Amino acid sequence: MRFILKIIYQLYLRVPFLGKFWRETVPKLVPQDFTLSVTVEGSKLNVLKNHWASIMLGYYEPHTLETFKQLLSKEKTFIDIGANIGLFSSIALSSGANVIAFEPHPRTRKILESNVVKRGAKVYPFALSDENAEVKLFLSDEVGSHSLSLETDDYVTVKAMPLDSIITGKVDVIKMDVEGAEIKVLKGMKNLLKNHKPDLIIEVEEEHLRRFGDTSASLIAFLDSLGYNYQKIQEEPNYLFTDKEKTKLLK
Repeated sequence: MRFILKIIYQLYLRVPFLGKFWRETVPKLVPQDFTLSVTVEGSKLNVLKNHWASIMLGYYEPHTLETFKQLLSKEKTFIDIGANIGLFSSIALSSGANVIAFEPHPRTRKILESNVVKRGAKVYPFALSDENAEVKLFLSDEVGSHSLSLETDDYVTVKAMPLDSIITGKVDVIKMDVEGAEIKVLKGMKNLLKNHKPDLIIEVEEEHLRRFGDTSASLIAFLDSLGYNYQKIQEEPNYLFTDKEKTKLLK
């Protein structure tokens, strides 16, 4: 069965007609928040239809996930910002880490909670930013791509606040996927970054950053000013940022 699914998924990726059919027709036939169950690191995870096959087959950001697993260990504290349905949170829980997740979208958060709360994760319903505010979370046709900057007619109003106002203890690893609002979120956790220097995995998409008047260069420069090195994770839109001092010690 797995072998057959791999063939089908490769056809989806390589044959334009099949890919177009899947993207344009299937969403009309299946509810947007429809989920399927997969097993990840020994635990069941309810996954939205748009990423079900890639997660089950191990094709979803494999280099990023491998890098992420290397950062984890028992008793570390991991913060998942833009947690979506909780793939990273679930993997962290399987490693024995303490997990704190943020997901402002109500329907997506419900799936996230079903995946990780019973296993001990704490889930917050807020967006993170550099100030306390009520903000519009604009909704995308692609679940997981909701954004504070899309400016569509479809949106929900959510509470935003700085991470520094919520978390004061030690944090070891942070993953961030916030559709271009990365610098605003980072500014809201400046104290945490200075005091604890957690490892950071951040999705960096130039188009998304430009919606907020930022660039990948300005993001890298901001973290450089706080003492971070960076490296791009191969073939994927994610960067790993690590403490410069820790990097020196490892050399």
